[in-house]
Amino acid sequence: GLDAAIAKLGGMFDESAVKSVKATFVAIITGDSPSTCLINLKDGSGSYKKLDSAEEGTALKPNVQFTVTEENFVKMLGGKMNATQAFMTGKLKVKGDMGAAMKFDALLQKLKAKL
Repeated sequence: GLDAAIAKLGGMFDESAVKSVKATFVAIITGDSPSTCLINLKDGSGSYKKLDSAEEGTALKPNVQFTVTEENFVKMLGGKMNATQAFMTGKLKVKGDMGAAMKFDALLQKLKAKL
């Protein structure tokens, strides 16, 4: 599920990831148990935080805002779905800096190689 995928995310938070991405992301997860999270790959060695609402995420003015179902977000984090393909097929909505979104996707691909 989502919590297990997020635990794996911890492995990608380090200073080199932050240096290569330099952006903040808000993921608005839709579906049976909607949730919103902030992925900070702009400061220090990065961080992840669950937020109270999608509105709170939008108010943080992230560089990129993703809207995606929980199932597809888990697939992306686990390297089972390419974010670019998900975007092209309408499974992932991206608002904001497309360059940063592509760096995040590249980081997920690199993470997949480590799992």
